[in-house]
Amino acid sequence: MNYLNESMANGNYLPLVMTLIGTIGPIIVRIIAGFSADKIYYKHTLERIKAAGKSKLSKEEYNHKYGGVSILAGLLGILAFNYLPNIIFMLF
Repeated sequence: MNYLNESMANGNYLPLVMTLIGTIGPIIVRIIAGFSADKIYYKHTLERIKAAGKSKLSKEEYNHKYGGVSILAGLLGILAFNYLPNIIFMLF
């Protein structure tokens, strides 16, 4: 904190700007990822509904075969949500 105060006193605002980018940047990445994921999931759901209508299986059989949750996808989502924004900003 002293370094930041000394830098600003000398007219060097780069550390302050980098601190703000490091704080706000991952939040912005998470917001963009959330909207993108929502759009991808929406398209996926519509495709599945159309495929279910064209399927020769009954609704119950189709849902049993293609429905459900993926534990692996859930875990990957949690890891991506927690670590990906920070990894992206560490690379820049």
